[in-house]
Amino acid sequence: MRRGSCQRQCEAGYVDCGGDCRPADACATPDSCPPYSGHARVAWAKQPCSCGPDAVPRMTDSSAPNAECIVSDRDVRQCGNGSTVCSPSKTCVAGICTNPEVVLGGLTAPHAILLDGNTVFVSEGNSILSVPKSGGSPAVVTTTFASPRRMAVVGNELYFADYTASAIMKVPKTGGTAQVVSSTAAPTELAIAGNYVYFSGGSPSTSIRRAPLSGGTPELVASSGGSLLRADPLGTTLLYMPNESELWRADPLSNTTALYWSEAFVGTDYALAIDDEAAYALRGPISHPTAPNLKYLGQAYQVLLDGSPARKIFDGLANYEGAYTTYHIYSTAVRDETLYMYATGGVHALDTCGSSYVKLLQDPPGAGPRSDVLVDETHVYVVIYNAIWRFPR
Repeated sequence: MRRGSCQRQCEAGYVDCGGDCRPADACATPDSCPPYSGHARVAWAKQPCSCGPDAVPRMTDSSAPNAECIVSDRDVRQCGNGSTVCSPSKTCVAGICTNPEVVLGGLTAPHAILLDGNTVFVSEGNSILSVPKSGGSPAVVTTTFASPRRMAVVGNELYFADYTASAIMKVPKTGGTAQVVSSTAAPTELAIAGNYVYFSGGSPSTSIRRAPLSGGTPELVASSGGSLLRADPLGTTLLYMPNESELWRADPLSNTTALYWSEAFVGTDYALAIDDEAAYALRGPISHPTAPNLKYLGQAYQVLLDGSPARKIFDGLANYEGAYTTYHIYSTAVRDETLYMYATGGVHALDTCGSSYVKLLQDPPGAGPRSDVLVDETHVYVVIYNAIWRFPR
């Protein structure tokens, strides 16, 4: 998606060194900056949205104070000429309402997907399958376990939580014999940080435990929060949300936890994504102030990993996108300063500055499994009903 006019500026005491904000006392001029391994410390400057030749103000709210830019050749609400609304199950590509590609169809109970290189892994029924990102015939990675859920790759091994078998397992990602890493009751979530695999389950069921990647007895990390675990891209930090109002951080080295961010909110659903600079907490739904039976996509916050103040980058009440009497948030992902939000109504893309908002996919009608949204260099991948779909970013 095309970002709006949002710009990043270095905070006081920091200078721009080739796109990174680094301590001013570390270099006399940007050209003489030494390598800096810390996170870039930035302040976001949101400016009024100015739409370029490939974008137009959204017709329905262009007079609003926070009117957003719509990329006319990508947004399903105003596809191409700014007036075509794509039908359900469609995405907008080059200004034309188009069917997404089917990476893998015929699934019966998909739980989660994972991208690794040119491969998509999916935990499906009692199996884990792999398929090329471009689609094709699936290969069976393992099919001997009861109910595999969340997965993660470390080197050549695929770790997964098996809900019914009450175990954390690992198997060669090319397929082979799976081994038990650790045991815990009914695990669903899993993430890798440091030299540990973190997972939910046990008693209480939302507790967080961890075990060495090589295997061993689980140790308690936190008594709640296990319903949503995510690690940063480098696998150095674990973040988790015990509810829609709090974000916690776990240190793999000391096995300690600390409250990282909190903001009171009354909702039922939440999702979390992390890149190398920030965590993005998505929560909802949010009700219309005068018609509380109408629900909307809620709020998105950016929480910088360097401890800078969090900032709200999206508020459903300022957008009123897609009113529903029942609303759910399924998943979120972030890549290249764009947050992808999968919720009732479809897949939405938001500039992490909060200045440009695009709806990329109209959700199909009816009931059925919906779970992850993931993103690589070129495509968005999403699980809807009995298939994995993909479409251009």
